[in-house]
Amino acid sequence: MEVGKQGRPQVISKEQEKTVLDVIKIDSICGSSFTMKKTRELMENVLKDTKDENEPHIKVSNAAAAGFCKEAQRMDNATLVAAVAADGYSLPCIILWPSVKIPDELKPLLSPTLDIWPNKSGWMDKQNFKKYAETVLLPSIVERKKRMSLETEKCLLFIDSHPSCGDPTIWKTFSENNIDVITFISHNTHLSQPLDRGVFATLKTSLPSSLNVPSSTSSSFSRKALVDVLPQAIHSAFTLYVI
Repeated sequence: MEVGKQGRPQVISKEQEKTVLDVIKIDSICGSSFTMKKTRELMENVLKDTKDENEPHIKVSNAAAAGFCKEAQRMDNATLVAAVAADGYSLPCIILWPSVKIPDELKPLLSPTLDIWPNKSGWMDKQNFKKYAETVLLPSIVERKKRMSLETEKCLLFIDSHPSCGDPTIWKTFSENNIDVITFISHNTHLSQPLDRGVFATLKTSLPSSLNVPSSTSSSFSRKALVDVLPQAIHSAFTLYVI
C-alpha cells in the first residue's frame, strides 16, 4: 500500500493497514462488497481514529491502481548548493530558501561559508545558477588557482546536467579562465557524483538523527530547530575525510 513520498513522514502505519485489511476480510466473508467509495471511507475512519495531531494534512487520491493510495501534502523545498575540490577543500555553500526574504530565524546561519538566497520555489533556476557561478563558483576557483600558483593551468569542473546550468555565456567565461566543464549523465548523479555519494549522503544521515522539531506546527519553530542542527551537520559532511 503506497504511503506518501520518499523523505516524507509515513502516513499509514503497518498496524493501520492491517486493521483495514482485517475489516475488509471479515466483511467479505459476511457477503459485503467493497466499492472504492466504501474503501476510502474506511481508510479515512481508521486514520481519523489514530491520527497524530502533529501529522501533516493528507488527502485521498482518486488513483487506485492497487486499491487505495494516500498522499502527504506537498512540502516546501529548500536547496543546498555546494562545491568541493578533489583535495578536500570546500567552497562557500548557498541555501535557496522558498521565501521573498530571509526569515529572521535563519539569520544565525549566515557566515562567510554559508549564505541564504531567497528564492520563490526553493529549487535551482537559471537566474540563481548564473548568480552562483559568477559570484561564488568562478571567483573561488580563480582565487584558489592563484594561491596555488596555477593560474595558467587547466582546471576540470564536474556539474550535474540540470537545465538551470544551460547558459552558454557562463561556460564561455569559465573557458576563458582555463576551466573545462563536464556534466554527469542525467538521472545518474546518485551513482556518479562525488557530492551525492559522499558529502550529501553524510549530511542527510546527520540531519534526521539530530533534528528535533518541536510539536508545535509553527514554521518558525521548525526553522529554529533547523538552525540548531544544520551547522554541525554541514561541518560533519564537509570534512576532509568525507570529501
